[in-house]
Amino acid sequence: KIILHDLARQMTAQDDALANSISIEKLEAVIARSLKRMMPSNSPAVARALVNHLRERCGILCRIDANHYGFVHRAFLEYFLADNFRQQFEDGSILDEIKETPRTSGQDADDGLREALWLFHGVVRNPEAEKIELGRRWADSSWGETLCLFCSMVDPGLVSMLMNHFLNHHEADSEKAEAFLFAAKCLKGAKARNEIDRNLLLRIKNELLVILNCNPPEWQPCPPFPPDTPRWASDFGADSWNSIQAGSEEKIIAETEHSIDLLGALFSEDDKVAEHFNRLINSRTSYTVKAAAFDVFIQRWPGHPKFRDWLQNFAEKNEAGWIRIAALTELAWRWNDPLILEFLKRRAKVDASPEVRQVAAHEANNFLNKSPGQ
Repeated sequence: KIILHDLARQMTAQDDALANSISIEKLEAVIARSLKRMMPSNSPAVARALVNHLRERCGILCRIDANHYGFVHRAFLEYFLADNFRQQFEDGSILDEIKETPRTSGQDADDGLREALWLFHGVVRNPEAEKIELGRRWADSSWGETLCLFCSMVDPGLVSMLMNHFLNHHEADSEKAEAFLFAAKCLKGAKARNEIDRNLLLRIKNELLVILNCNPPEWQPCPPFPPDTPRWASDFGADSWNSIQAGSEEKIIAETEHSIDLLGALFSEDDKVAEHFNRLINSRTSYTVKAAAFDVFIQRWPGHPKFRDWLQNFAEKNEAGWIRIAALTELAWRWNDPLILEFLKRRAKVDASPEVRQVAAHEANNFLNKSPGQ
């Protein structure tokens, strides 16, 4: 395991990037150094033999090209790196690592903040400015998986401390929403979640609800161009204007969907969050957001005492026909109750949508054909 830890760290040595690739020369050198720490031996020869063992017998390494190796799947790189971080925090060697972390205002006296920045940001060397700067590990998808794995391996108290420092660092910047979404994702996989700091959970819940309430801005028409503007230039400008607005809208919707998933995963026992989902599904929001909210609602709150009432309300009053159809289907599938049959018959007669009436009639017919107790 020590060798695999060292190998994973070496793969991140350049620009703090998670590149699942290492040259055969560096691979043998890393293994030789690791072996030297464990036993005096002919390390280079043993290293070459171990490379073959890891590739042919263990199957954990594979040849990428004539001169490079990598883990057979990136997940192995992410796991061994996360486990190496866990070991450094547990044995105290993390203090040697954070010495290189750039200091920010008010940071000198707080090793916890420096540990959080080292872990979630990492440090990169800027050769032009000849200095070390904070990176953005947490915003990288592969690094993000590694950091989430780390949070699932360590004590909940350590996760709480590091996350509080991380969020404090981003409290007032433009990446606040992304930082809170990342923190929630880490907590989603944390062990003994009931031991996580309650104030941290409340802080994350409130911010996720804020993100959930963010609606894309109204689509604005492109401002007029001067009369002498060439046609090609005005067309290009209009396309660019619309692309910028579309990109902003997609980003907000993606963050909202992510927030929906995390709220359902972390706070499924919270009645206020359930009520919020109920209002969101009945609101005039985008199709994708409403679909995500409905899917999470069905998965996370079937045991809520108001669940059946909410479904009937969706089936009767929601302005989206497809939500009414989905709610009717759920009602017919979940309850073998004469009152549900009467409700289906009524919706088959009075719903404004022919498609919804057809589905309600179909479900009522299936209901009648069920065997007793089915």
